[in-house]
Amino acid sequence: MAMPLTPKPAKPSKRGLNLASHLALLPGALHTQCTYIWTGLKADSNRFKNPYPPASEVEPELDTLYNAVKSAVGGDPAAVQAAVSAATDVRKTFIIVCKYVERTLRKGASNEVQGVLANLGLSESRVGMRSPKPELEVREGATSTIALLIALAVDKAVSYTWEYSLDKLTWTISGQTGQADTMISGLTPGKTYYFRFRVLLRDRTVTDPSQVVEFMVK
Repeated sequence: MAMPLTPKPAKPSKRGLNLASHLALLPGALHTQCTYIWTGLKADSNRFKNPYPPASEVEPELDTLYNAVKSAVGGDPAAVQAAVSAATDVRKTFIIVCKYVERTLRKGASNEVQGVLANLGLSESRVGMRSPKPELEVREGATSTIALLIALAVDKAVSYTWEYSLDKLTWTISGQTGQADTMISGLTPGKTYYFRFRVLLRDRTVTDPSQVVEFMVK
């Protein structure tokens, strides 16, 4: 019986968390968020033994922001400006706090990262991260009659069998490789081809066909 494709498991990333990108903009929301983060840090004293900046710097700034936000409730311009200024100071401080959290998490186990962030009310920024790789990608080769096929590596793979079709009904085997990529040559310009692959696994079973990718030869 054919087996479904099983991509190689990805290692959880501990780099580029970019936590500071999630800090609130409005003074009141920023105070609430940063107070939650700081309370969580202090509660997790085993992991965050020496929070930086220290409490002697962080907590007075949080108190100043709290009082400034209360004073700005009436809308007095000077009070509002004071709240904005206090929020700027707290934001700068908590950018440093977030960097401290990132450094600390990189030293721990990858599978703990998301749980710790949830306890701190933080989340990992997805900005700048690569999208998941497709199961099969087809690119133009060195000439228009060559196609480069790149598969998402399959766990416990022994070999990859590459197939193509002109109608998605009749499939032709173009070859086998031990790696997750191949080149298919002799294609006809102006025609549309369909590509897919199967994988022979270590237990001698063969996977189901991969997704089908359409490719027009220029």
